[in-house]
Formats: sequence, structure tokens, C-alpha cells
Amino acid sequence: IFDFLYGDDYAYIFPKIGVSDGYSFLSSLEDFLGYFNKLGRPITGYFIWIQNYFISSIGDAKFFRYFSLLQILLIFYLFYSYFLKKKFNRAESFIISLSVVSIPAFNLSVAWLTLQTSLFSIIFSILSYNLLNKYFSNYEKKKYFYISLSIIFLLFSFLIYPPASTFFFIFYFLDLFLRINEKE
Repeated sequence: IFDFLYGDDYAYIFPKIGVSDGYSFLSSLEDFLGYFNKLGRPITGYFIWIQNYFISSIGDAKFFRYFSLLQILLIFYLFYSYFLKKKFNRAESFIISLSVVSIPAFNLSVAWLTLQTSLFSIIFSILSYNLLNKYFSNYEKKKYFYISLSIIFLLFSFLIYPPASTFFFIFYFLDLFLRINEKE
């Protein structure tokens, strides 16, 4: 059970609630966070540390799993609202958004708590995209605020989990595709 709960590449980080082959305890918080810095995911270490701090039994993991479900629901909403803005009807927007959040990577993030960081990264990258679009559509003083906040969100996304940050670019490719096909 513990191997599956922490079945990602950080399995050895949780020796206090499950003992399994392959666990190697990191001697200090500095070594622990240093590992994630070397991976290029410095903020991820803090998320994993928080999970390790609050989970003292396997039953405690359900709260983090519920939080993963809420994150997936937020991602669904962000996709749904994006497609509605692009002139898709509600049924099309719902089906496409449901298809996106039904892929195994999203579902696995509920089972593997360490994949919650990918959900955070996706959320911040989509929010960064939305803020950048406000920058291009806003000619007031707020445009500098939008671009600054967009850059901060995108950097935050990269520092959490770089592969999931590609959702920022996925929306731009969707925009390009929709403009070429005149759906917008």
C-alpha cells in the first residue's frame, strides 16, 4: 500500500509511515531539499515535505487525495472556460475538458501523492497563460501587472514540475490551431 501511495520517484522519502525496500532516509532537511534542487524542482521539495509532515498514517493520505480531486476539478474548469471563450458550445467544452482530465496522468495524481505537484504546475501554467492573454487585451496600466504576474506564475510552475509547465504552450498551440481552422 505504501509503495503505491508513494510510487513516484520519491518513494524513499517517507520512511516514517511505511518501510519498504528501496527507502533511504535523507539525513537532514537540507539534504532533502537539496535533492529537489538538483532535480530542478526546488518548490516540489516543500510540497513533499508538507505531505511527509502531515501524514502519520495511511488514512491521513485521504485528505491529500481529496485535495488532488479539487485540483483536477479546477483544471477541468479552466479548460471548460477556455473552450467556452473559444466559441465551443457547452457540450463540446464539457466533453473535451472531461477527456483532458480523464487521462491517466491526472488520475494517477490522486493515487500517487507526489504527483500533486504536477497538478499545481499545470494550474499555475494555465493561470500564467490566462494572465498573458489579459496583457494582450488590456491597454491600461494593468497590463504591466498582468505580464509580471504571468511571468511569476510561469516561473513558479517551472520550479514545481517543469514537464507539466508545457500546458502554458499547449494553450498557445490550441489558439493557433483554432485560428487556422477558424473556430474562433
